[in-house]
Amino acid sequence: MKKDNTSQMQLFNSTVTEKQIEENKNIFMKEDTDKDRSYFVTFHNGVFNVISGTPPENFHLPFEEYKEKMRKKYGDFEYFDVLVPIED
Repeated sequence: MKKDNTSQMQLFNSTVTEKQIEENKNIFMKEDTDKDRSYFVTFHNGVFNVISGTPPENFHLPFEEYKEKMRKKYGDFEYFDVLVPIED
C-alpha cells in the first residue's frame, strides 16, 4: 500500500527467483510505501516467508479457520459459506 492509498499486487505462478525477490524488495522499500499497512511474502512448499512488512493478524489462517473466526465475530447469515467478511 502506498501512502496515497493506491496499491500494487504481484502474483507469480512459478518459483520466484532471487533476482525477482530483490527487485520487488527494492520496490517495497521505496519511500512512498506505507510500510505499516504493507507486506511482502513468498509462499513455497506450503510455507509463507515474510520478506518485509507485517501481514494482517489473520493472514496465516487457513480459509476454513478464518471463516469460522468471522462467523463467531459477526454471526451466521444465509450466504456466509460464499460471502465472508474480510478484515485488513
